[in-house]
Amino acid sequence: MFAKIAWTFEEIKFLTLLALPTSIICLTEGIQLKMSNIFIGRVSGKDVSTELSALFIGQIVLTIFAYSISEGLSACVTILCSQAYGAGQHRLVKLYYYRVLILTILLCFPLFSMFVSIGSIVYLFTQSWELSIGAGSYTTIFCCGFPSYAYYQISISYLQSQNIVWSPLIYLMVGNISNGFLQYILIMHCNLGIAGAASAYVISTYIIALLIFTHIQLFHQNLPHVELSIDLISGWYNTAKFVIPTFLQTMIVVAFTRIIALIILLQIFNDESEFAIFSIMISVWYLYSLFTMGYSRALTVRVGQLLGANTVTKAKKSAIFGIAFGETVLLFICINAMLFYRQLCNLFTTDEKFLKELYINMLIQPVCILVSDTIILGQGVMNACGLQHTQTILKFVFLFVFGSVSDFIFVRYFTLKALVLFFILSVSNALAFVSSMTILFCRNWNTIAQNISYNTHMNDSIVEPQLTNRPTLLSHFPFPEFKFAKLELLLNSKLLIVLRYVICLLFGVFLFVVVKFMII
Repeated sequence: MFAKIAWTFEEIKFLTLLALPTSIICLTEGIQLKMSNIFIGRVSGKDVSTELSALFIGQIVLTIFAYSISEGLSACVTILCSQAYGAGQHRLVKLYYYRVLILTILLCFPLFSMFVSIGSIVYLFTQSWELSIGAGSYTTIFCCGFPSYAYYQISISYLQSQNIVWSPLIYLMVGNISNGFLQYILIMHCNLGIAGAASAYVISTYIIALLIFTHIQLFHQNLPHVELSIDLISGWYNTAKFVIPTFLQTMIVVAFTRIIALIILLQIFNDESEFAIFSIMISVWYLYSLFTMGYSRALTVRVGQLLGANTVTKAKKSAIFGIAFGETVLLFICINAMLFYRQLCNLFTTDEKFLKELYINMLIQPVCILVSDTIILGQGVMNACGLQHTQTILKFVFLFVFGSVSDFIFVRYFTLKALVLFFILSVSNALAFVSSMTILFCRNWNTIAQNISYNTHMNDSIVEPQLTNRPTLLSHFPFPEFKFAKLELLLNSKLLIVLRYVICLLFGVFLFVVVKFMII
């Protein structure tokens, strides 16, 4: 009896120390993106619906591509690095981290060409110059900030997998303060509107990325060094099988919650007011869900480390207790949301007519949030167990198929269309959660632990002593090895690591300018 009580308090202590700063980190990231909604809504005047809709469409594009890709990459780092860290394979922690950074650099180039042409695509679907110009300018400016945004997201997950959570939180706070100051100057005083919002956000991402990069280079060199070797550029199977399904999960959720609403509210009913209300509801839901996202990351780290250490019983108990504890805290958050819903609405706009419509929708929203966010808690455990493919299929079936069909059938019969869309989203998420938990706890957890142990010791992840004798990249050239000794030393130096990032960043900006002039 006393042992169970002691274990419960120990688990609460560990989850609190890990999940509290992680949740605040996610909240800080969300506020950094959604802060522009508050400033735009308060200064737009009569065009509040058009301005908010244009900003929301721009954020839809960023969420579908930039956020979903960086979330998939960072989730991959969280899963693989936490499992390797729990198994004691510390060299693999850096190996996975560097692999994901290389993959991020390769993904930058197609995304840049897509972002600069978003304005024309939006006009093709909405036939509105105001919306297309606003959304196009937002995504075009964000091109310059995607490398830094993806870098700090991945680096934060890299640090979190080793239970380092407070230093990233401090750096995000500094970036958020600078973002708020820049938003205030560029939007409220310089009247730059959406362009000012995007510029402030990009500058703040570079500030955060620079701080985190400096921290890793100066204060986090306790892990074994990873050379530029064959191990770094080969054996991508483990990395890809975690990145792709996690990336698809985020894309499915975003496509259902944003694109379906855009088609129904703007294309079918041509109601910008309802779409603006729905965009605010999604923004508020996103801010409240950030606690759940942070807690889910902490749960992934906790369960992943226990499974990596092959302690199956503790991992299963920790998963069950973690979900129950998260639901309890989420209930407390939703009760507070119902008490202060008017204050939340007043943050986004001062238009009286718009506020009256918003009050009705926001009063019922916390109940939907409580039902909907269960899927995020389950996702953390499913990711830690390596069941991303199952989770992706369930989300596609319930959110994209069931939810989309229900939207098109039922939304036409109700006046509060935004609220109906949000309610269907909550029901779809709840059904996906129940199905995923049923599948998870019917599986043999010993088999799951064996698969994780195989991934962290075999296949492309060789144990540490064998890695040190592997040939490096330059030794495979048919030339005498001594000629390349100095060059290889330079390739593995810290100075060149910095130069690599600078060169990739400059090349990305150059590509962006070339594509932009080609389109013009």
